[in-house]
Amino acid sequence: MQLTLAEAFARALAAERRGDRQRARAIYDDILVAIPDHPGALLGIARQARAAREHVAARARLARAVASARAMRLPDAELWTELGHVESDARDHAAARAAF
Repeated sequence: MQLTLAEAFARALAAERRGDRQRARAIYDDILVAIPDHPGALLGIARQARAAREHVAARARLARAVASARAMRLPDAELWTELGHVESDARDHAAARAAF
């Protein structure tokens, strides 16, 4: 059974809410197979990386997400906000200010 993109994201968010990060990650990865560099899937993975204090991985995913959102002419404010949080968590206050 194939899901719509909205259904896939709903399932990923439901998995996140119940604490099943592995299932959410699998869904995000499936989305990326179908739509490489999908900003929403990259954001979901970056949030997981941030929660695990994997700042380098979170930054890399967010950089891809921002570039992709720009190429697709999609809003990117949420991506920049998440990057600001990543930079703040990493104690890079100048980068956090720039992202926010």
